[in-house]
Amino acid sequence: MYGGATVAVVIPAYNEAGFVGEVIETVPGFVDRVYVVDDCSTDGTWTEIRETLTGLEGSERPGGSLRPIADESPAEGSGPLADGSGSVTNGPDGTEVAAGPAWRDRIVARDARTGTVLPDRIVVALRHRENAGVGGAIKTGYRNAMADDADVDIVAVMNGDGQMDPAILDRIIGPVVRGEADYAKGNRLRHAEYRRQMSTWRMFGNVLLTGLTRIASGYWRMADPQNGYTAISSRALDRVEFESLYEDYGFCNHLLVRLNKQGLRIADVPMRAVYGDETSNIRYASFVPRLSLLLFRSYLGRLLDDGDRGMGSPTAVAQLLGMGLLVGGAALAAGSVFTGAGGTTVATGVFGLFGLASFLTGVAAERRADAGLEVHVEPGDLSGEFDFAASEGATGDERSGIAPTTDESTARED
Repeated sequence: MYGGATVAVVIPAYNEAGFVGEVIETVPGFVDRVYVVDDCSTDGTWTEIRETLTGLEGSERPGGSLRPIADESPAEGSGPLADGSGSVTNGPDGTEVAAGPAWRDRIVARDARTGTVLPDRIVVALRHRENAGVGGAIKTGYRNAMADDADVDIVAVMNGDGQMDPAILDRIIGPVVRGEADYAKGNRLRHAEYRRQMSTWRMFGNVLLTGLTRIASGYWRMADPQNGYTAISSRALDRVEFESLYEDYGFCNHLLVRLNKQGLRIADVPMRAVYGDETSNIRYASFVPRLSLLLFRSYLGRLLDDGDRGMGSPTAVAQLLGMGLLVGGAALAAGSVFTGAGGTTVATGVFGLFGLASFLTGVAAERRADAGLEVHVEPGDLSGEFDFAASEGATGDERSGIAPTTDESTARED
């Protein structure tokens, strides 16, 4: 528990043998639930997860030593479908999931002196029978966290590749714990020293996707949308309908669009870029076109939504009108080229000029109107290890080491 909030961590892992075990072992002690999701890995990831959980038996953690309790049966309400597709139904609601968990292992903490079970220290390992993508793995973790009996308040995500420093998890969840934001994520682009390890190619791609995701989501000051080090409140999870989110590497981008449609506040938390010997599973030849299409469709969907943040908003109407005029101008120009007809130059210029003006006016107005939906925090000392004992006696602000820069008087209330 952290600052009075029950905290869960989801660890999605695909072919992360050699990394995922250390990630599990270094999850801070204030975390109440850990959901490790093996997305049908083809290497030794699942074996490493199981061995790590077994190795934690008797290990000392705040609150007592850990003792594994293994359950080889499928998760509650789960099993292969009658059609033999390999899909399973998972969870008490019987929801059909294309690639659901097949096994759950629990590590239950017991008091070191009395042996009494401490149910607030549980690690659950789940394995997909079919690969569902990183978004699908995160959704499995979210689903189990929300369905568990722990009344989880915040769900964080730490990827199984070891790129996310567990020592700063408190800083990631801090804005959500304090009620400053409904969703917080890392930002490796905020300061030059934090992106030092990022290659020129990664930097180019990240800056490009930052621009595209800003347009699609409406969070115009957000950066580093591909950063998977995140935390979200259970309240926000209930509102974004996460089950229908994109299941591949565009999951985080799609989630940002959903958060904005609900008028939820997000926080950017500066963090260092960390890259080791892990191998990226992203296939850029297919990733870039699919994500670009997803962002374009998400942007149009956000503007065309019938709520007060879509077609009911003058800023959305101005952007749609601008795009329509720009497309009309481009069509006139193309027509004159192919037909050789003259006299369209003026019309093309008028369409283009007014279209661009309308679009930019809508964007500028949206930036001003939604400024209160974004909280930016300043970094504390990111070099220190997390001190659980110190955190138990500290205030939320002291533990997180960050301070909001948004003027709370302008923050938008939901």
